[in-house]
Amino acid sequence: MKHLAKYVADCYREKNIMPSTTIDCMEYTMQALLNEISKCLLYGVLFAFFHLLPDYLFACSVFISLRWFAGGIHCKTYWGCFVVSLFMLGFCILMPRFFMGNLDVMIAVSTVSIICPLILSPVTPSFRIIKKKQDRIKLRVLAVILSLFWIAVAALFIKELTNALIILYTVAMVNYQLPIAKAMSGRNTTTTDML
Repeated sequence: MKHLAKYVADCYREKNIMPSTTIDCMEYTMQALLNEISKCLLYGVLFAFFHLLPDYLFACSVFISLRWFAGGIHCKTYWGCFVVSLFMLGFCILMPRFFMGNLDVMIAVSTVSIICPLILSPVTPSFRIIKKKQDRIKLRVLAVILSLFWIAVAALFIKELTNALIILYTVAMVNYQLPIAKAMSGRNTTTTDML
C-alpha cells in the first residue's frame, strides 16, 4: 500500500501540480485509506470463513465510525494494527455468543464508557497531532454524540439481543481503550485539552 501511495504522490511531484506539503498529506491519507480498506477486506474474508460476516459488518460499522472521531491505539506497523484490531473486533463479535450478559448492564457500562472520549479524545498518532483546540473539541463532541447514537440503536435492538450486545461491546471497547491509547502515545492530557 505504501508503494502505491508513494507512486501516485511521485507522479504529482514530477508534474509540480501542487505544493509538496499538500502532496505529502495526500500520500499519507492515501496510504492510510488503502491500509484500512485492505484490513477490512481481510477481516471480511476471515469472518466470512467462520460464518460471521453479518456480525463483522455490524461491528465494523460501529468500530470505524467511533474510531474516526475518538481515535485510539495506533500501532507502528500494518500487521501490528491488523492484529490489535482483529482482537478488538473478534472480542466484540464473539463475546455476545459466549457471554450474553444483561442488556441493561451493558447499556450502563457502555454509557459510562462515554466518559473516556469526553475527557481523552481524540487520541491521534504522535505524527498527526491536532493542534487547533476547536478541532479537538469538535472531534470530542462528535465521538460522544456517536457513542450515544450507537447506544440508542442498541436499545432499539432489544429483540435482536446478539446485535444489541455487539454494538454495546464495540462502543465500550473503543471508548475504554482510549486511556491505554493516551498512555501509549506519551502525551499527557492537560486542562487545555479538556472541554
